[in-house]
Order: sequence, then C-alpha cells, then structure tokens
Amino acid sequence: MRYGSLGRQQGLLNLYKSAFYIGPEAIDELHEVIDIFSLSLKSMDPDFYRRVAKGRLEPVLEGIKQVYAYGTHHLEISNLVVTGMNDSLKEVEKVVNWMLKELDDEVPLHLVRFHPDYKYTHVERTNIEFLKKARLRALEMGIKHCYLGNVYEEHEGLNTSCRHCGNLLVQRFGLQTKVLGINSDQLCSRCGKPTPITFAPLKKGITNDPGLENREKQSSFSWHQDINACHVVIENKSLESQKVICRQDAEKVIPLEPGEQWRFICSRQSQTETGVELWHSPDVQVHFAEVLDRAHYPV
Repeated sequence: MRYGSLGRQQGLLNLYKSAFYIGPEAIDELHEVIDIFSLSLKSMDPDFYRRVAKGRLEPVLEGIKQVYAYGTHHLEISNLVVTGMNDSLKEVEKVVNWMLKELDDEVPLHLVRFHPDYKYTHVERTNIEFLKKARLRALEMGIKHCYLGNVYEEHEGLNTSCRHCGNLLVQRFGLQTKVLGINSDQLCSRCGKPTPITFAPLKKGITNDPGLENREKQSSFSWHQDINACHVVIENKSLESQKVICRQDAEKVIPLEPGEQWRFICSRQSQTETGVELWHSPDVQVHFAEVLDRAHYPV
C-alpha cells in the first residue's frame, strides 16, 4: 500500500490487475490507493474454478461487487477464453448476464485470447474469429464496451467509438493507443457529446525530439511468430546524463540520469512493423526479454 500512496503523490494512477481471489478486508485496503481495477472473471461455472483455477467462484464474484459498490474506481472485467474449456457463446453469455445484473452495461468487458502453456499445451490458441463473434454477442446483449485482448490485428473490437455519432475516439493495436476523436475537454470532437474516456497523466521526460547526436550504437528486437511485445531495460552506466532514442513508427527520446534505469514494454504498432530499435551511447546497457502475451490494455 505504501508504494500506491507514493505513486499517487507523484501524480500517477495505480492499476491493480488480479484474479481477485482475496478477502473483503484486503479489498478495503486496496480501495484506499488503487484507481483502476482490472479483474479477471474466468468463468461463471463453480466447477471450472474448483477444477481448473483450484479455487472458488463466489469470493471472486463478491470481490468484484465490492469494488463496484465503492462507486469511485474505474472497473474492468476480463474473461480469458480458454480453448476447449470456456470457448463457447453459452459461457460468454453467462458472464455478460452476470455483469448486466450485478454491475452495469458501462463496465468494459475484455474477451482475452489464450495461449497454450505449462500443463495445457495440447490445444491451439483461442480462435480469433470466435472472439469476434462472442464480442458481437456481448454487444447485442447490452454490454456497451467489449474489447478483444491479445489480438494483434486491425479490428473495431480494439477501438472505442462515440456511441452518439460513431466517431472513432481511440484507435488501438496490440498495446498501442492513439487518441483521435477526443478534444481536451474529453468530449467527442465531432458531435461534442461526453465520451467514456478519462485522460491519465502523462509520464514526464519522454519527448518526440529526434535531434540527437549519440546514435553510436543500435540495439534491436524483432517481432517473430506470436511474439509481438518485449520487456526493455535500459541503464545508464556512465557518470553523465544520456539520451536513448526508441524508434518504431516514430522516435521517442528517453533521458537517463547517471546510474538511472528504466523498465518498459514495447509492442508491435502495426501489422507491417518488424520490430523496435534503440539508439544509444556505449555507456547505456540495453536488455530485451520477449513477451508472448500481455492480456489486454486498460481502457
């Protein structure tokens, strides 16, 4: 909780991503420091939780309702659609019905693509066409904001549009976000009606100025197979300030003080992009680690 308080003091928003198998007292503590709750509801089948998640469904449902009852947090629900387990319209409909009954139609729902791993590797990744069909069904049932997770392609299921005029408000690809149709007052730039989007504070220090002279060394990471994202660690080993250029569809300049280390994620920004490049001095160490999936973005 201490780190959450420190983050808020620096103007940051705190996001809590969880399967939420915790008790009401712990949730009350989180309530004090968390701004965004992104909670996983894996299934509405108690047997699924006992057999697969090795837990109980009821505490998860009660915890989600507890957060919703506060009325002061941004809440999102994610449903990991697992091949051969809960990948049916019937299962998705159960989740949607519960959300409409116990929460409301404004709470975003993410239908998240599963990848085989650990002890469950004999199946394929979740079929994307099924996820698209399930999303349309959720919208038909009354959910106003339903998104696809772990899907790296251009599709309306990743975007947010104005419910009044259809104007494209936010365009997404993978973990990348472009605000296109929202003005500074968070209103639709076409019809002027309120949007469901709240702007978060921007990280200070990153600029778009490419005018650097220290393009001495290149470090790069290429997208391959299902790897569309990577963790990046950069560390300034010198006694002088440094700048690192991160180049994808545009160039971002990251300042590094002596001894300072940054950790962040880069992800594919278009279907034609091949990877990410970093340009830096020899005094800056760069490490990449591939990421298979990053669940979904908060909206």
